[in-house]
Amino acid sequence: MLSRINKYLVVLLYAGFVLLAVLYRDELRIWIQEGSRPPVLLMLGAATLVAMLPVPLIPYGVMSGLMAAKYGLAAGIALSWAGSTLAAIFMLAIIRAMGASKGRKLLAKYKGLDKFTAFIERHPFVSIMLSRMIPVIPAQAINIYAAVTRIPFRTFSIATGIGKIPLMALYAIAGFELLGKTA
Repeated sequence: MLSRINKYLVVLLYAGFVLLAVLYRDELRIWIQEGSRPPVLLMLGAATLVAMLPVPLIPYGVMSGLMAAKYGLAAGIALSWAGSTLAAIFMLAIIRAMGASKGRKLLAKYKGLDKFTAFIERHPFVSIMLSRMIPVIPAQAINIYAAVTRIPFRTFSIATGIGKIPLMALYAIAGFELLGKTA
């Protein structure tokens, strides 16, 4: 029950951020057009940290949109993609370093999941790349699941990088259209 309430709170929180961005879009537009730009590396670090949080303080799509509005469309897409991809790679490395064997044992307990895991491990590149393109699959779930499987680090990294391009571009374009266009 508590888990269900937490899910609703997260959805409400995210909807609230989107609503605030729409309601205060004129103020955001002024900040974007006239305010100073944080250094690109600082913004990349912030984007990476936000993407690594289990429940980000602001939705990553909103962050992507703000970066595109502030830095321009091409730079916004690049920053959004780089931050999100780096976060996924860091999370995989951290989870594996902490010991993914317990997670593998947990996955093995479920017959259907065991077969699914075997399929994913036989087709890791396509599995990771396509899962990144489906916006309803939480990025953290993909990262954690991949970390406890035997998906090679390099395969995960490349598939993640390619798979994140469409969604990060979509978020950045939406933010640019709503808030930017003159950056």
